[in-house]
Amino acid sequence: MRFSLALLLMLMLSACGFHLRGQYSMPETLQVLDIHVPKDATELKQQLQRMLEYSGVHEGKGGYRLVITRENITQQASIFDPRVQLANTHVVYTLEYKVESGDGKLRLTGRPILEQNDFQSSPNQINGSSSELDLLITEMRKDAVSQLGRRLEAIKPSQFTPYTGNAP
Repeated sequence: MRFSLALLLMLMLSACGFHLRGQYSMPETLQVLDIHVPKDATELKQQLQRMLEYSGVHEGKGGYRLVITRENITQQASIFDPRVQLANTHVVYTLEYKVESGDGKLRLTGRPILEQNDFQSSPNQINGSSSELDLLITEMRKDAVSQLGRRLEAIKPSQFTPYTGNAP
């Protein structure tokens, strides 16, 4: 009885389109994907690999390549307290990417992904503020990778017409 109830619940969840966070239904053409990330973006690469693995995408030399062209984090002081000490920082995380075919031809340039957040710092707790800022940036990076997953999932197969050399 319990088994049939559990099976029924699983079928209901799958029928309504439920999937785990970070898991996307990638187009058939992206089932094998070569990933290129700047050398200094190791945390980004790990998060991308995890998201793609959860989505059933295998990393390797396939027909297409996901190229992260830029990962940028900017911080800007936005509020000072009466003692002229920094109290609030505006953090902007930018992720730019493109999809190329295996022969290096550009197939898709996505709009940049922007994540913005404010960080309140305490001049009395410099160490704690630094680790909180690092955690905020990590969360912003995760959100950007999730957005990238949703964008890749939404690509139509017609956008992946293989390059034949005869195109104008």
